[in-house]
Amino acid sequence: MKNKIFFLAAASLCALPACQKASPAHTGGMSPEKEWANVRIELSNSLLTKATSAGEDNRINTAQVLVFDAESGICEAYGSATLNGSSGAVDIPRVRTGKAFACYAVANYPASLQQVSTLAELQALETDLKDYTPQSIPMAGGATAVFSQGEKSLDITLRRAASKIEVRKVTGAFTSSYYQQANCRLNALYLYKAPGKYTLGLEPPATQCYYHNGAYSGTDAKTLGTAAALVGDTSLKGTLTGNASYNTPHYFWCCPDTAEETYLTLEVSLDGKTNYYGIPLGTLDANCRYCFTDIRIYGPGADTPPGIVERVAIGATLSVSDWSTGYSQEYEF
Repeated sequence: MKNKIFFLAAASLCALPACQKASPAHTGGMSPEKEWANVRIELSNSLLTKATSAGEDNRINTAQVLVFDAESGICEAYGSATLNGSSGAVDIPRVRTGKAFACYAVANYPASLQQVSTLAELQALETDLKDYTPQSIPMAGGATAVFSQGEKSLDITLRRAASKIEVRKVTGAFTSSYYQQANCRLNALYLYKAPGKYTLGLEPPATQCYYHNGAYSGTDAKTLGTAAALVGDTSLKGTLTGNASYNTPHYFWCCPDTAEETYLTLEVSLDGKTNYYGIPLGTLDANCRYCFTDIRIYGPGADTPPGIVERVAIGATLSVSDWSTGYSQEYEF
């Protein structure tokens, strides 16, 4: 189920809950009362995508809505609300009727957008992965509407400014009896060169930054601070000896990107020697989930990350889907 916001335009002013605010700065000049509508944006938890064991990455904690003149792109109205993942509403009083508006909603953005003047300015603003948590992923979406007196509804579908990578299982699939008997352990899973920025226009920025340009313990990972867990886990103790399977699911997030420079890297110890196995993730789209249902290791890996190895060394079953719908495909090295 997609995230949706409903706009209801009413003839009478709705009372604002204490946790909300509305900006009079973008309401324009005075006009007869019949030319204005009071807009309520309602968010319902029942409309959100189902929360996952990864930590409710569908939550809307804060919501900001800006109403732009569709022709000039100038902001005419603003409203915000603190929702903390529950149902709620954003009220915007005195929106002009009878003309086209581009309505843009932003969720979980760490700064106020009240001073934004134009739609172009809003869409150029960047998110940073270090500000993300699984329970607070920035989202954005927009739609065009003409408001009139009386009730009017408008759906806006929010898309997460993130790509999600899931690993369901890692399996030792060694064909050599030597490696089948070797002490084999999965020590770490992480994203190599995780994209760190995205725009509220749901496009990659002109200049991208990448976290984790080296191994997970490198200095680039540390710049993420408490958000480092979004892109990797080095505390694994997964036994793959005797072609065993490691079945603990793991979830990682990064910003979407089209440069195709990001890898999912596995660190595996074979009789004490660290081997790296890298899976190129290709283009990472916004609001899409990339799920590896089984990653199979057939032989030794590379000596350094990201772990580019021959296709016979590792295989993976990969499915890619929007957090609502998607497709699946077989992926082999």
